[in-house]
Amino acid sequence: EMIPIAQVFSRYGGIGLQTSMCPECDFIYKTRNLSSAWYDEHFRKNWLSGDHERESNVQLKSVPFVNLKKYIGSDKKVLDVGCGLGDRLLAFQAAGHAVFGCEPSLRRSNIASEKLRTKIENTTGEQFFRTLGGNEYFDVVTFFTVLAFVERPFSLLKQAVDHLNENGIIYIRDGNFLFHNIFQSTHLGVMRSFISKKSIFKFAEYNNLEVLKYVDSPCEFYLRKTE
Repeated sequence: EMIPIAQVFSRYGGIGLQTSMCPECDFIYKTRNLSSAWYDEHFRKNWLSGDHERESNVQLKSVPFVNLKKYIGSDKKVLDVGCGLGDRLLAFQAAGHAVFGCEPSLRRSNIASEKLRTKIENTTGEQFFRTLGGNEYFDVVTFFTVLAFVERPFSLLKQAVDHLNENGIIYIRDGNFLFHNIFQSTHLGVMRSFISKKSIFKFAEYNNLEVLKYVDSPCEFYLRKTE
């Protein structure tokens, strides 16, 4: 029951992009958008393809480890979905954790594999989970500014829950929808959706996840899988 909140029309009067909100949980999604084929091609070949993008990534590389270390103990299996250049996994690896990652950009997955000296899968998060064996589980799964760009974010989160050990942690960091910036949010960029506090709390309730912590800005969720 998504309610349209913004529409972009062509010069001929047809609807191009449409952004809608769920009245039950405030989740915002582009209900009319570019095709999935366009997104797949863009993220594989063009996404953050320049070297100048490295520095902004490096500045945030230690954030997930610093924020999570008090929750996770030692010798864990850590998966970063959409791991980019692999920078965010370095601190986990240095602390003795086994690190895994997937990244749809061919260039960035190759750089991450070289940097981490382990195979980073060149694939989307959805495809990565679909190809896992039934007994493959992780202790930590991180989504660092990833969910806004995937077609079905809650489906992807459910796949992560299904491959999470008991007491495992899901860490989400993503953007909030800003109504004062509605033009940019609905007209520009490649973001498909914006999660909300209410939508994640509902997801946690439905999937036996304990909300350990929520931070409003930057928007972060710490979820633990319970029995």
